Amino acid sequence: MSVVASPRDTAAPISVVASARDTDAPTSADPALPFDAVVQRAAQVASVDAALLHAIIDTESGYDPQAVSVRGAIGLMQVMPRTGERFGVRRLEDPAENVRAGASYIRWLLARFDGDLTLALAAYNAGEGAVLRYGRQIPPFPETQNYVRKVMAGYARLRDASPVPAVPSRSLPPMQPAAVLVDTKPETKAPATTTPARERGDMSSDEAARERAWRLLRGVGALLTRSPSAEASDSRGRDRPAVVMPARGQARGAGAAIGG
Repeated sequence: MSVVASPRDTAAPISVVASARDTDAPTSADPALPFDAVVQRAAQVASVDAALLHAIIDTESGYDPQAVSVRGAIGLMQVMPRTGERFGVRRLEDPAENVRAGASYIRWLLARFDGDLTLALAAYNAGEGAVLRYGRQIPPFPETQNYVRKVMAGYARLRDASPVPAVPSRSLPPMQPAAVLVDTKPETKAPATTTPARERGDMSSDEAARERAWRLLRGVGALLTRSPSAEASDSRGRDRPAVVMPARGQARGAGAAIGG
């Protein structure tokens, strides 16, 4: 049975899984959830709900920081090494680093799938490619569907009892991998564009004179090189020199005649 009738409707899966109480899911009645301080810090950095991270951790590893899957996923949030590297984390055996990587990845998936939590969870379990191959639907894998149902059940319990707002349903802005964990780069402003002196009006008198001279020369050049159409030239005789200079051979003959 599919987890949700319409994966695009984020309200539907919450109501469905909230009625299917999972006794293994963490509840708000717990005196203190394991690694809560680590989870709270990672949730703040990645801008996701800490209750969601707790639900994922409980489902992925049962809060075992040394858990390693047969596929090579590591730690509390069962992060693959390549996924950790995407978000600038290599020490996945460290609980704090592991949760930061997992939180950043789930945040990225929420942005990738337009805030649809069920699709983000399905992609966290089965991979982004699987969700895309099935037309942005939850893949028909029993493991993935059970995973989504279990995480949503735990999250619904924690969220309902928490005064902190849940993950927003609106579309989230995209985040760049390896930049969502710690932003240590100073904000850089684009250099101000320089305006030529002629446009600012702060040229010296000599510069202004040279500028006017160049403009005049350009205007003269345009006048000398501009030619009207052939019809206008024939009818009005434009651009014809006032004195027609003879060819070089004719000039020599004329000089000889004058000299003779």
